[in-house]
Amino acid sequence: MPLQLTVAEKEEIFLFIEKSFGDLEFDKALEDKVKALIERSCLEDFTSKDLNEVRSKKNLNVSRVLACTILYLFAKSEEIQSLFYSAFSEMERCYPLSFQEGINSLNERCREKEKQFLLSFRNILVAAFKIIQPKGNILFLLEVVGRLDGSNGDFTSGSGQNVFTQLRRTIIDQESDVIPATKTVQKRNHEEGEYSSSSSVKRVKKLNDSSSTHKDEVQTTSTNNMTIVTLSTLDSVFSADPFLKVIDFQENIDGDESDDIFIARAKEF
Repeated sequence: MPLQLTVAEKEEIFLFIEKSFGDLEFDKALEDKVKALIERSCLEDFTSKDLNEVRSKKNLNVSRVLACTILYLFAKSEEIQSLFYSAFSEMERCYPLSFQEGINSLNERCREKEKQFLLSFRNILVAAFKIIQPKGNILFLLEVVGRLDGSNGDFTSGSGQNVFTQLRRTIIDQESDVIPATKTVQKRNHEEGEYSSSSSVKRVKKLNDSSSTHKDEVQTTSTNNMTIVTLSTLDSVFSADPFLKVIDFQENIDGDESDDIFIARAKEF
């Protein structure tokens, strides 16, 4: 159902979008485009087609601003807001222990503010999932929804990502059907001509290369004399040498390069 917005509410929405892109100067053309979308939201509902159309624009900054505007307006409908959590405690009960540990790692003053940002991120994300598939769009969601949660953070996924990005990535995994980074990977059984799944997971020792930024333990799945390694970036694989030697590469199914899978031969530790 189209929104019913007063003149004051329309202006408030525009100012919020402008503030969300404080690092970007709005020229008259961009300002007119944003205001046109706000007016349009009072006439008709936005769809995935509308979002895809603005995402296809060559100017990346314009594309992001317009995508944020559409998602923010879409999230204002009563139907969508019925899916929102009203308090962080509602959200917290449904999330894994690692999420709470991430929250607790923040200092007390930052923690309370971040809870409100994460609640806002979760609610807008739920709205976004109505018109955008999470699969293959993780980085886009982190960028656009992250602009709208009020934190003004830079959420870069991949090797070295900070706790704020990790928390938002957990929310995306929790609220969607995206398979988390640690997966059961199918392997080819050459003798039987069939695919079978290997779910034997082990930990290998931490990388001891002091120049590596990848300090976490590496998740591996053993398949006979090969190891399927999930690492943040290709650089992390090379920094693992001499423990791992890459022999094959498989792009992750959700399109997020931070979760790409590397098949390697590994020494026993």
